[in-house]
This record gives sequence, structure tokens and C-alpha cells, in this order.
Amino acid sequence: MTKSEIIAYLKSVEKDYDLKIAMIGAPFHSPGYHTRVPDGTYAHQTRGSLNYAAALLASGEKKYVARAAKVIASVIAQQDKDPTSKTYGIWSWLYEEPLENMSPPDWNWADFCGAALVTILHDYAAKLPKKLKADMRASIAHAAYSIFRRNIGPGYTNIALMGAAVTLAAGEMFGLSEIFEYGKKRLTDMLTHTEYHGSFNEYNSPTYTVVAIEEINRTLHLVEDPAVRRIAGKLAVHAWTMVAEHYHPATGQWSGPHSRAYSDLLKPGTQAYLAEATGITPRERENNPQPPMVPVLPCPAKIKARFFRLPSAAFSINRRFIRQEDDAKSTYGTTWFSEDATIGSVNQDMFWAQRRVLIGYWKAKDAAVAVLRLRFLHDGKDFCTARVVNTQNDNRILSVTGVFRSNGDFHPNLDKPADGIYRAEDLRLRYELTAPDAQARDLGGGVFALSAGGRTAYIHTTPGTFHGETVRWEITKGDGSCCIDAVAYQGPRKEFQFTPEHAYYIVSGLTLAQSNEPPVKDVLAIQCAKDVCRTTWGSLTCSSPSGPV
Repeated sequence: MTKSEIIAYLKSVEKDYDLKIAMIGAPFHSPGYHTRVPDGTYAHQTRGSLNYAAALLASGEKKYVARAAKVIASVIAQQDKDPTSKTYGIWSWLYEEPLENMSPPDWNWADFCGAALVTILHDYAAKLPKKLKADMRASIAHAAYSIFRRNIGPGYTNIALMGAAVTLAAGEMFGLSEIFEYGKKRLTDMLTHTEYHGSFNEYNSPTYTVVAIEEINRTLHLVEDPAVRRIAGKLAVHAWTMVAEHYHPATGQWSGPHSRAYSDLLKPGTQAYLAEATGITPRERENNPQPPMVPVLPCPAKIKARFFRLPSAAFSINRRFIRQEDDAKSTYGTTWFSEDATIGSVNQDMFWAQRRVLIGYWKAKDAAVAVLRLRFLHDGKDFCTARVVNTQNDNRILSVTGVFRSNGDFHPNLDKPADGIYRAEDLRLRYELTAPDAQARDLGGGVFALSAGGRTAYIHTTPGTFHGETVRWEITKGDGSCCIDAVAYQGPRKEFQFTPEHAYYIVSGLTLAQSNEPPVKDVLAIQCAKDVCRTTWGSLTCSSPSGPV
């Protein structure tokens, strides 16, 4: 990024700088956990302020460099530096919400803020006051020891890599041999783990695969040790292979399924990152984007060509994401590609708001991208206690939806009801099509159609059963979307405790076809015996427990 672009960014956020507390402010967009601060509240973020400080320093302007020192000092002051504290080494998300008020505190902030501080110190030490540099070294060490003490495993992909970058850089820069060796082992374990499973466990995530790449690049940027750099290089190939094989050039989207995503369509910042690393043209551009803290290294040359064209006109890929000793319990993703459309599904997972267990993209009206997504909603919010088993063959997907005995509600584990009882006025499975020209039709015989552009998703349904009640299917419409819903419950607030005395299964099939193609004539056949629901639909078969798991 050029100096003029950095200055343009700094001018665009000047109004949000708070002189009194030396932090940057913005409307806070809550993910719905870890914090009690309402979504949309204007607040000052610790991590965001450190990123702002890095941009101030990158400008090279004297007035901005002086401001950066104040911002860094302000954020460092908010770290828990007591080694006997449970929250040792971490920060709160917001100046307005101290650690003791969070619900609960987020230990990842040792990694996020530690990564920012160690990068700033590495790149801009010559511009910073002596006292501040000493305080930064102490703060980074606290964060590194917090990361060491927590010792997160390689299954938590982005934090495993970020914590490795922090401990490796701090260990090498400060001569902390035990911290450096810990970081090296952590990175080595990450490579071994990834090679064993065949993928990152936080699989195919548009959000966190990019974070993983950034953290691999941070390690390459900060750490000189040759062995570490070789390991990081191998991990970079794994990460970029995952991105490239799921990229759909015609729509400019990252094909599913996704383990963690904060939006259905790629955000402009992610598009810009991929564009800089690969040379593709982003569909959207940000106005005055924030400068990257770590240099964007190019995608490996042997992988880059996949971003510009598909290897063939129509094909599917099947990748293992999480390996289990019993491979039937492993997590796999299947993704189908054609020139104009793509759809993917995971073989088994929960309906978390950050999951995309089934998602498809194709060209719609006015150069828009149609998005088709399978969800399960509890009073309008994605419900983590619902689960799905998918079987996919090219553009056809057979799904059996059920429930867990006791997962979280909106979050997988942070909001489990203490009494094991879920209270709801509305529970429904939803095939949701979002596009400017989205249309829904009831074709009769339990078959529905969701159409946009030149594609139609045919939804084949069965009555299903949920908590002793028969499921009914209906069409609903929203702002820019059309939906086919399986209504499991709708009425006065009711208590649900998912126990084996009731059955929970909703069977459905989807074909993503050209709009001039008729729906397939295969019938969904269901056989339930000994608590297992076995379903066939043409050549597809699927088995899933009919009760809670």
C-alpha cells in the first residue's frame, strides 16, 4: 500500500480518534457472545486501536508517529499483567467493558493483541520512545506466557498459528529460549496435525483461512530461524491449496461448505486480500481500506492459476477436514462446480451461525450473485443444537436434520441452558435463496422450487417429525429472499428438552439445476428402525439417528 493510500485511510477515520483515551472508536458489531455490550454501541476496541497505531507508524508522518505511541501506551495499560490472575496476559475487547464485565473474557486477545504489538515493535522500534519499547517488551512477554499457559491445540487453527507467531517472534527477539522452543513445537505440531487430517480443522473458512495465511506470513516476516521458515512455507501451501480449490471464478465466491463465516458473500476486505496475493479482480472494492499490518505474500505460483479458471467444465471435489479413527465419523466436505454455479455441503455438522453446512452460489439478475443456504432457526436465530447429515453427489444433496441432546443455543457451548430446556415460539429448517430476482414456487407433491437467474433449486420434502409433532413445509418471503421452510414448531412459547422419548428427523433433497430442466422424479424413501433413520433418494443414501445424539 502506498503512503498516499495510508494517509487517505488515516484521514477517513480521524473523526473516530478519541484524544482523551488515545484510542480509535467505531460502532461495535457484537457476535453475540463474550460481551454484554449491545450491538451497534459506539465503543473503543483494544485490537482495533493497535491496528490503527500500526497504520499511524506506517505513514511516517511525525504527528502520526507521536499519536501511535500514545495509542500503544493506552492499550498496554489495559492488559491484565498479574501472573496469578485467571485472565493473565489478555485484554478486554472494549475500553468500555473491562475484563471482569465480559461474559466470559476472550483468552484469544493475548494472541490478537500480542501479535499486533510484536509486529509493531519489530517493524517500528526506531520510531518509538525508549520507555514505551520497554513497556511493549514486557507486555508482549505477558501475552506470550499467557499463550504458553493456555496451550491451545492445533485443532483451533487460526489461534494455534497466531499464538505460534507471537511466541516464536517474542522468543527470538527477546532471547526467551523456552518460549521460542514452545512456539517452534506448536508450529511443528500444527503441520503434523494438518497433514494427518488433510486440512485445517477450522475447515474451508473464508474468515479464518485468511487469518491463518496472515499468521503464516507474520511468522515468515518476523522470524529468521531457517527450520521455522521451512515449516511455515509448507503450511502456506496447505492453506492456499484449500482456498484455490474452493474458489469459483465466475461468481468470485469462496465455495462451501464453511466451518466459520461471518457473511454469506465474501467481504470486500477478503476479496482485496485474495486479489493482492493472486492477481484476480475483486467484485467489490473498499473505500480507504485499512493498511495490512503484515506484508501480503504472493500465493504460491503453482496454485495461482486455479483462481482464474476451473480445471474442467463440471466436476466435484471431496476433501476430509477432520479425521476420526472410525472414518464414518470423520468430517468431509463435497463441492460441485460448473462454469456458472457451485454448491457444497459438509457430511455432518451443527447449524451454528458461523457454519455453512450447505451453501451454493450462481449468477443472478444484474450481475448479482444468488446465495442458497440451508439453516435451522430458533426464534429467527441460527440454532446450534440442530444438526444435519448430508450426502452429496455432484449437484444433488440429500439431507437428514436432527438434534443434539445438549449443545449451546446461539453459540456451540457458551450458552447451554442450565436446566437443559430450550424455550421457543418458532423452530424451523430453512432453504433460503437470496437474490434480487429470487422466486419460490410450490410444484405440488412435496416438491418446491427456488429460482434466480438461470438456475433453480428443486427441494423435495417429506413430512418429518419433531418432538412428537409432524413437520409442515411452507413458502416464506423476506426482503430480497425466498425460503422453503420446514416448520417444526410455531405457537406459544414452549419448552423443549431433547430426550430419546421423541423422534427428530426432517428429510429433504435438493437438486441445483438449469431452470429449463424439470425436477428429478426420484422419491424420497424413509425407513426408521432402532433409532436410526435410513433414507434413499435415487442413488443417494443417508443414515442418521432419529433421536438426540
